[in-house]
Amino acid sequence: MPRLTRSVFTSCVLCLATMGLVTMSLNAQTPAFRISGPTDVGLGQTFEATVRLDNPGPSSLEGWTYGVCVDPLLVEIQSVALGEVPLTANGGFPVDFHDISIQADGYAVACAISITNAKVLPPGINDELTIGTYSAVGLTPSTVLTTCDGQGIPPVQSVVVVLGQAVATDDIPLDLAIEVLNPSFSAIAPDVEANYGLTGALGFSVTVLLHQNDNGFPPAESQGFSLGLGHDASLFQVTSVEPALPFDPDFQQVGLADLDGWTIGVVYALVGGVKLVLNNQPVVTANYSNVDPSPLAGNDQPVTSTLEWSDGIGTPPVVNVVVLGGASFAPDFVNGTVTLNPPIVHPEFRRGDANQDSIVNLADGIWMLNQLFHGGPSFDCAGAADVNADDQLNAADAIFIFTWLFMGGSPPIAPYPECGLPVEVIPLPSVCESYLGC
Repeated sequence: MPRLTRSVFTSCVLCLATMGLVTMSLNAQTPAFRISGPTDVGLGQTFEATVRLDNPGPSSLEGWTYGVCVDPLLVEIQSVALGEVPLTANGGFPVDFHDISIQADGYAVACAISITNAKVLPPGINDELTIGTYSAVGLTPSTVLTTCDGQGIPPVQSVVVVLGQAVATDDIPLDLAIEVLNPSFSAIAPDVEANYGLTGALGFSVTVLLHQNDNGFPPAESQGFSLGLGHDASLFQVTSVEPALPFDPDFQQVGLADLDGWTIGVVYALVGGVKLVLNNQPVVTANYSNVDPSPLAGNDQPVTSTLEWSDGIGTPPVVNVVVLGGASFAPDFVNGTVTLNPPIVHPEFRRGDANQDSIVNLADGIWMLNQLFHGGPSFDCAGAADVNADDQLNAADAIFIFTWLFMGGSPPIAPYPECGLPVEVIPLPSVCESYLGC
């Protein structure tokens, strides 16, 4: 785009500032340069702050100048980029002239939308002018980023240009607090489901995670942790707990004495050198089983329980912390839910009685062959048709029947000759939607 030197632009437009500023008409509102951005950042953190123009009108603008002032002992300028307005204000194209001059304590901006005065910026609120990238280098309860006069060579003033005249503006600063950010973490217990048997027997595993929260602190290298996770001891008990790390830690201490939960303390390396960034990192796997006698025995409804982080488990109580740089940080707690599903109760059946006529004989073998190869009636009870109890329904089951009946082979696998349930639950054959032979 055409570009004038600073001195030429100053002489043709900005010299208005040396001629004295004019004021807006009585029915106009004063334009304002406003800085928007975060109100608090962490020491050492990079952040952006944007200069915006609020021009309530009614006058359109031909250009502007302003400075941005910062305390260089607290805030360091990294770069300054053009906002949306300088890139589009000239009829959808970049403005004819735009200059940015960066100093240690701020930067200066000069802009003319169109050298021929063919294009102007109509009134508007929140127009984006420049985007500054900064680093917080000094600790302070509060500092100010503001548009100002006196930046640049020659120094510019905060003005907008209306009909060739420089008009003074208001300056709306950004109050910024710079504080020391500590990393924050979450201890996450997952939601799991488990099935229990008719007697209430169950077994399931839970793998818990540690995660560094996104609060602006860079990825932190943890050195270890201690955790305590509670459960309802009336429903189930913990049987084992072990680290689930990508390496074997130098130190681990598991506590299972408290019936209401478990604890663990882990140090990755006793002499340093092994560290771990916690990004949804699996850290511990715990295994659970039913208590005896189980209150779930005979129950036919799902039961829901909670895995709950606690600082009160163990003797003495173990506190949940993540260790970083020799210091400990308490994590946020994300508790988990355990859903215990009741067993699927299937009807009793007689193994080999595929046609469900209460008798195991030649007819059952023929029934099986017709179903397998001739499109005959389908099995109503897979368990009854799986005569050899191999979890498959095929010609071998019919052959098993014939061999037993006519060649002195073994009888069908239990349940046989009486109706009953299989001793060992096998997924396919154990499924009996209905059985009419008992």
